[in-house]
Parts: sequence; C-alpha cells; structure tokens
Amino acid sequence: ARDPEFYPYIRRAIDVDVVAARFGHFVRGAVERFDLPGVCGVNFLLHEALSGGGIASLRSDAQAKGYAQLLLDHLVAVPRALAARKNLPVSPR
Repeated sequence: ARDPEFYPYIRRAIDVDVVAARFGHFVRGAVERFDLPGVCGVNFLLHEALSGGGIASLRSDAQAKGYAQLLLDHLVAVPRALAARKNLPVSPR
C-alpha cells in the first residue's frame, strides 16, 4: 500500500480467491498469500504457474512483475472519507 491506511482495504479486496480467478488461465496449483505488514503489502505464491519455474518455463516472467502489474487493475473500495482525505477520485455511486 502506498499509505498504511489503505492496507486493510487492499488485504480484504485482493485475497487468494481473487488472485486464483484472475490468473486461472496460468495457475494450475494452489495460491498462497503471505502478509507483509511491515511494508503494508502482500505476496502471493502461484503454484504451478510457470511450468517448472522461472528458469525452466518458456513463459518469461521477470520476478512475477507482469502478474503484479495485472493486479494493479483490481478495484479496491475504500470509505469515501478516506478517499477524500487522500485526494483520491470518489465514485458517484
């Protein structure tokens, strides 16, 4: 999270089910999440996503940065007051 106040919302919005669904066409095994509260982040381990590992795979995956980039498109809802306080766009809904 860019700000520690966003961390709980990101953590709730992006869980193993969301990641497994988003990358279902790549992942053949389980998805595990590891919380990194000291840096307000999460790390996901996508089992059997690279057909034998980054070095053995025909799919180029520079430290999973490509997958992480795709997750940046996932919407994370935060309370209106928090969004306004942080100068974020507020949905008209």
